[in-house]
Amino acid sequence: MQDKRLERIDRTRLRLKSESAIPVNIFANDEVPIEPAAVSELLSVLQSEETLARLRARPDTREQPDWSIQSVAVTPDFHKGAGIPIGTVLKSQGVIFPQAVGNDINCGMRLHTTGIPATEIAPHLDRWETVARRMYFEGGRQIPMSGREREALLTSGIQGLFACAPWDRLGGQWSDIARYGWHRQTGRIERHGSLSSNKASSLHDWIGNEDTVSYDDQIGSIGGGNHFVEIQRVEQIFDRQTAYAWGLRKGTLSIMVHSGSVGIGHIAGRAIREMIKDIYPSSFTHPENGIYPLASTHPVAPRFWDLLHNAANFAFANRMFLAASAVSPFFSREV
Repeated sequence: MQDKRLERIDRTRLRLKSESAIPVNIFANDEVPIEPAAVSELLSVLQSEETLARLRARPDTREQPDWSIQSVAVTPDFHKGAGIPIGTVLKSQGVIFPQAVGNDINCGMRLHTTGIPATEIAPHLDRWETVARRMYFEGGRQIPMSGREREALLTSGIQGLFACAPWDRLGGQWSDIARYGWHRQTGRIERHGSLSSNKASSLHDWIGNEDTVSYDDQIGSIGGGNHFVEIQRVEQIFDRQTAYAWGLRKGTLSIMVHSGSVGIGHIAGRAIREMIKDIYPSSFTHPENGIYPLASTHPVAPRFWDLLHNAANFAFANRMFLAASAVSPFFSREV
């Protein structure tokens, strides 16, 4: 039964009923389940109109642009989050809502084709699973980096890491990346896997000593929730031209990775939340919905973008190393 707080616009869209003038559209057909708790949380997001109205009324902000939420769109993976539902996209004017990004910054996908017939690997999948479990959950991966390389990764993404890392001594999953030539294929990644930032000041504990090479438990980790690394078989081709360009052939194996910024994202997210709360006017009642806005022109806004880009850059690299760990058993002849 459809939630009474929603009305269907067409076959693929629902509209949220509310007293707010902000249009809220949910992209979901009849087969997509809608959580009532997520709808309630979505309604609470609209209370941020009141927060913005109070901020606009301050004498020192009257000359600023019109801070507002212009519209809200919700994707089919809509479900309850921590103040703002997962799948919520806010279009705003003059103001940023960092909480809408969440902690798992730059959660995304990475796909690798192998050209290996599924029939060749099928008898060895149990062995691959054993090797993969050791790699991902029992400290089997080898991704050494120095503090200099970790900082380059956070501030300049995959391109910065490739420019900094000495390939001849790192070994481990680096060797697999070199064999595949992934360092020459950054153009296949959104924004080349690199978002520029000025610094990574809140992440020094993870960066470590500039000249000391070490291992850590974050890079190459899957994370929780719905994150995964899968060995997939191409069952059917729908777009032959695209499949040919991507190297996808029916009956072959591909590796798909879904993950984000894991622990690094949580550190960055916590630093962002603390920063936003610290600058909220002390004379104002804190937002009832717990959502704190950030003016795009505020002096701390550049630090927000730095932290966001740091975590996003980590996520780009993390998916690359997850994929490298998946192909490593094939190169090492463990399967």
